[in-house]
This record gives sequence, structure tokens and C-alpha cells, in this order.
Amino acid sequence: MSAPGGVGPSAGRALPPAPHRRPQLSDRGAVMLAVGAWLGALAHRPVPAAVLLLTAVAVVIVRRPMVAIAGVAVLATGLAARSHAGLAPIARGPFRGVVTLVSDPTPTTFGWRADVRVGGRRLELDAGDAAGGSLSGSLTGERVLVDGRLAPPAPGSWWLVPRHVVGRLSAASVERVGAGSAPWRAANRFRRLLAEGASTMGDPQRSLFAGFVLGDDRDQPPEIVDDFRGAGLTHLLVVSGQNVAFVLVLVSPLTARLRWGGRWAVTLGVISAFGVVTRFEPSVLRASAMAAVAVSAGAVGRPSGSVRTLAVAVTGLVLVDPLLVHSIGFRLSVGASLAIAVLAGRIAEVLPGPRPVAVAVGVTLAAQFGVAPVLVPLAGGLPVVSLVANPL
Repeated sequence: MSAPGGVGPSAGRALPPAPHRRPQLSDRGAVMLAVGAWLGALAHRPVPAAVLLLTAVAVVIVRRPMVAIAGVAVLATGLAARSHAGLAPIARGPFRGVVTLVSDPTPTTFGWRADVRVGGRRLELDAGDAAGGSLSGSLTGERVLVDGRLAPPAPGSWWLVPRHVVGRLSAASVERVGAGSAPWRAANRFRRLLAEGASTMGDPQRSLFAGFVLGDDRDQPPEIVDDFRGAGLTHLLVVSGQNVAFVLVLVSPLTARLRWGGRWAVTLGVISAFGVVTRFEPSVLRASAMAAVAVSAGAVGRPSGSVRTLAVAVTGLVLVDPLLVHSIGFRLSVGASLAIAVLAGRIAEVLPGPRPVAVAVGVTLAAQFGVAPVLVPLAGGLPVVSLVANPL
């Protein structure tokens, strides 16, 4: 106890200064980080390698929000410029060699088509007649021997940019020569097992099953696709972010019993395996990245909200593959996720009726707002019936 007049053992002692804390990246700052990465990737201006390296070091060492935002924008624009430089069209000429499939072959009017990788570059492989028959039985990750001719892509083929395709390979013959690496062998064996199990289903149930579970929409009849499009339900025809959530819910009885380290490892393993099986579609890629960010943040004791998780996931994906910003599917997935995170709860609060119904309608309305800037210019509008169909 102090003596009268404030004299005592602690008199004259100053309190120690408060420890200095570096500014933390807020949710708004995380969104600005993602916006900076996105705009930088769209700009794709050349940046010297030394500047990119120094920028990355500055972002890691300084660890201030504004430095991180500016640094990520510089990194994104420089990396995007390098990605675009790698899209230089391939020269015309004959070709014979082994290529690796990087997409599942899809049927065309006169044969089959798939994206392939050869020498670090991607090509669009077209195979007709007997060559198409040989290609139709192959899957992503497998290797085939191709004899054909190379040609640059047609002018204005903007849809090839996010696929990293730099040319066309017209095949005269295709011969399967290898099953690919272990992860792809396991994934393809699983896909073929499910397809065999669904062989007793009739059409169109079998094709819908393949789309719902595996993201394989190759055999879906045009009239079914048109019906789903008219109802605003095309996102159900293939795997999406909700499939990642379903898989994580299935393993939650296991992960809930694990400490954060084990939960982190199991979650990353599950989403990686699911991504390989479903071919890392843009929405699956976005959802997988968000799940990885969320479980990683929890493992280090810094759980984050949905907006921050989405922003960090988008930033990381754009830095890894800057050409994703040109993918329509990725834009739709990010727009819907952001709108749901920001608007769904607010919309549900003002809607009348039972809360489960209000929440479902709120999510649907928010998702429609999120995808409208992308879909309206492409399709000319949004189906009004989707506001009823999606909650149901």
C-alpha cells in the first residue's frame, strides 16, 4: 500500500512502454491485396527479375499492409507478363512425339479434343477418325504417342489464354503409351471405378451422375444442359465449391478429433486428392484454396472470416497462375463467393418468413448479384426462375 502523499515502494517508477505492434492486415486490407493482385495480373507489365525478387523480400520482411498491397500488385503484373510471354504461338510443322494429357478428351463433331503438354508448353490436340477412337479412352495425366501437324491458334482465341494453350496439334494417329504419374493413376482408377458402377443407370441419369460427382459433363445431352441453363442451375451439372464442402463434412468426424497439426495435414490431403479426381475445375480450385487458407490460419492460431479467407486464397491463386483472371469459371466462382460472404446475411435479415427459407433465398440473391457482372455481358441476362429454383 502506498504511503500518504503517494510515497511508497513504487513511487517514482514509470510504467514500461507498451510493446510496439506492427499494423495488421484488416479484412479491408486483405480485399485490397486481392484487388491489387487481380488488377496487376490484368495489366501484365514486364518487371525485371531482380525487382520481382526484391519486392518479394520486402513484402516478407517489412510486413506492413501498404507495402504488402503494393508489392503483391508488382509481383502479379510481373508474373502475369511472364505468363503471357510464354503464350507465343507455336510454329507450323510436322510433329511426332509423346504428349501428356492435361484434360480429359471431349467429343467434337468429327472426333475428340484434349489439351496436352509437350516440352513445357500446352497444345490443343484434335483427333478424328481412328485417332479419335484411340484418344477417347484416355484420361488426364496419361501419355500418348501422337503423329500429326502443328499450327498456331486461330486469331482471337481468347478462351485458350487461361488454359495456357499456344497452338493446335492435328493428329493423324494416337497411341496410348503410359498411365502417367502415381497421383493421376490413382485418380483415373477411381473415376473409372465410379463410371463402371454407374453403368447400370440409364440416360440421362448416368451422365448427370458423372457431372454431379466427378465434374464430367462430356456425355450430358444438349436438351438437359439447356433445361438446367434455363433454370439457372448449370452449376449443378459439374462439381463446384459446394462439393468441396460436402467432402470436408464427410471427413469432419475424423478431423474434429485431431489437433490442429493433424487436422491441417488431413484437410490438405483430402482437398488435394479431390482436386486431382475432379481435375481442379476453377470453382473447385477456389474452394480448395479457401479451405487450405482457413485450416492453415486455424493451425497457427489466427482463424479468419470468410471475406479474408477468400481474399487471401484469390491472392495466392493469382500469384501462382496469373492467367486465372481471364477464366470465366474462376470469375464466376469468386464473384459468387464474395457476394455470399458480404451480402447473404444482410439480405436474409430483411426477408420475412422462416429463417431457413430467408437464409436460402438470401444466399441465392447474393450469388446472383455476384455473378451478374460476368454473366450479363455474356448471356444477356439472368434467368428469373433461378431465384426460386436455387433455394428449392
